[in-house]
Amino acid sequence: AGGSDYITKPFKVVEVLARVENQLKVRQLQQALMVQNTQLQQAIQELQRLAALDETTQTASRRRFDAYLLECWQQAVQKGEPIALMLCQVDNFNAYGIGVARCDRNLHQIAAALKQTIQGPDDLVSRYGTLTFAILLPQQTAPQVAKIATHILQSMTALKLSPAAQKPTHETAATGAHK
Repeated sequence: AGGSDYITKPFKVVEVLARVENQLKVRQLQQALMVQNTQLQQAIQELQRLAALDETTQTASRRRFDAYLLECWQQAVQKGEPIALMLCQVDNFNAYGIGVARCDRNLHQIAAALKQTIQGPDDLVSRYGTLTFAILLPQQTAPQVAKIATHILQSMTALKLSPAAQKPTHETAATGAHK
């Protein structure tokens, strides 16, 4: 690839050995730097993955949702395709459990049911707020969205969440579509 040092004649053995040792040291440092850069890139990727994921529900984070909504909206406008946004608000959540662990389990169950119901390749379920999930459905028509909303309500009704009180509870989903 080329030289990285230059020695003039007549050369001294001590000088040659010192320069060779110096070049070996430079090469070792370059290799160590490459390893550290690889580790740094892996750490950055992991941080990006974690920033895009809500830890409790294992759905997309609000940050990921905002970025994906912008991307899908621009694509829908550019191509003239439909896009739908649904919001699912969990009602009576205080009746579901006392304690963070039980609440987190219930939120995880709700999120899993939503993800199972939403199966389009470009669809996204995300945690929008504390008790609100946003569902982005690019390229879905109004009848398709209505059918998905019905399936969501059915899956929410079928959930067996662990209530702390014996009060009747129910879930609702507010939906909206833009054509």
